[in-house]
Amino acid sequence: MSCGPCPAGHIGTGALGCRELLTCADNNGNCDVLSNCTDDLEAGHALCGPCPAGYAGSGDVACVDMDGLVPAMTTTTNGAMKRSATNQIAGSFDGMTEPDCVVTEGVQYRWIAAASDGSELDLDSTAHKHGTPILHLPASTLQAKTAYLFRFTVSLTGNHLIGAFVEGVVEVRSQPLKLLIKGGHVLTGEGSPVVLDATESFDPDAEPGQLVYTWTCIRTDAAGDGYCRSLAGDLLPTRLTSAVLNLTLQGAPAGGADYVFTCRLTKGDRQARASTNLTITRGALPPDTLTVMWSAYVASASGSTPLDLEALAIIDLNWLDLVLAAGSLQAGAEYWFVLTASDAHGSGTAALQVLVNEPPRVGTMSMSPSEGIAGKTLFTVEAQGWEDDPEDMPLWYQLQYEVVGAGSGGNLELWTEWQPSRSFAEQLARSGLTAHAHRVTVWLAGRDALEATSRLASNVTVRPLEFDSQASLLDHGDDLLDGAKRNVTLFGADMLNVVRLFLSPRTRQG
Repeated sequence: MSCGPCPAGHIGTGALGCRELLTCADNNGNCDVLSNCTDDLEAGHALCGPCPAGYAGSGDVACVDMDGLVPAMTTTTNGAMKRSATNQIAGSFDGMTEPDCVVTEGVQYRWIAAASDGSELDLDSTAHKHGTPILHLPASTLQAKTAYLFRFTVSLTGNHLIGAFVEGVVEVRSQPLKLLIKGGHVLTGEGSPVVLDATESFDPDAEPGQLVYTWTCIRTDAAGDGYCRSLAGDLLPTRLTSAVLNLTLQGAPAGGADYVFTCRLTKGDRQARASTNLTITRGALPPDTLTVMWSAYVASASGSTPLDLEALAIIDLNWLDLVLAAGSLQAGAEYWFVLTASDAHGSGTAALQVLVNEPPRVGTMSMSPSEGIAGKTLFTVEAQGWEDDPEDMPLWYQLQYEVVGAGSGGNLELWTEWQPSRSFAEQLARSGLTAHAHRVTVWLAGRDALEATSRLASNVTVRPLEFDSQASLLDHGDDLLDGAKRNVTLFGADMLNVVRLFLSPRTRQG
């Protein structure tokens, strides 16, 4: 038995097998229409040439205009982040603009990150939401004094190898240690115990490791020799390494012995310093020496109520300076602070009235439209009728938001930075949750010159961006590009900002 030849349009032999001959005459050899096709009759298929200048890819897969899928990455901190703060990086993209490029499956997002030592940051969908346009970085996620490279990728859902990415570098900074000393700035007699307490000091970054306290002392009055001595006359150690010092110091007649204690707080390679002074007299206090004490009252229409200054003050109340903890006083309240000075001949007082600034008086908040698409719809928000006292003007405004049902614990996400304008026109990159009807609560904040703040909230419906089988990214590209331009502060000009496009060996989709 013998086999005949292969029919026309095929190569091979009847005995070994016939296969169809694919030439450039057949659909340009399945090459991209922008590439040159060359017949290879011996191999039995067409050869696709490279893509023309200005296009990425290869002729046998697809030639894509580099002006197509262009992602952008933004951060609210201009390339720097605090380790102890919750940070976010927002991604957005400009859709492909070729008229014949239709996306039928939509797009997907992906974030990856690596530290400057090459180690990859472990991102998960729950804590970091790395599959969304906004990457969430909870406090203490990143290591201080480390640079991180973040990559935001946008690709087709049906073919994850067709897409583009953008990269940016973020520096993570440590915050200074907070050194607080209580018990200093004291004038007392010889033999009276003095306590210097630095236990309220802390590390805002909550880094692993122990706080180390190192105290030094010098005597500065003319009667001394520079050395610090106990009541018994013994020299104090050169360095004291406790958070709390219990002291009974040697005094001096006349003006007393003046001591300066300096505490150095260290943790790793970070440190902070602070000093306080003590004056110790020998015997009874001189007749011309004053002792002072602070007290305070809250005034109201029905009278005055004593204020517990001991609980609010950062330093002792028997010094000329009075320092209160932030947030101790109530907005709009009237306080009277009284300083009482006493010596051997009697005492006297001086009083100071303090009116605590009230936050701005809220007006209304208008937001239009009430429904929109994440990354596409331009929402207009305007503050109307917000007022404050003339001396507290001007007012600045800011937008924050919270996705209803997302379990943020009341922590609002930043939408815009502070600005003097009452009006905003912004796109919201994140959509609401389906289980909560895509509702997002938007907060408008107004802040006066003394940084007192008032807030007003409004709900808006924000649905995710979707593409159906009839939609082309051409219909959305301009909107998305405008949104990227309006987004929060761009990465600094001195930072790495690279865009790359990549393709997969699949049928051309755009």
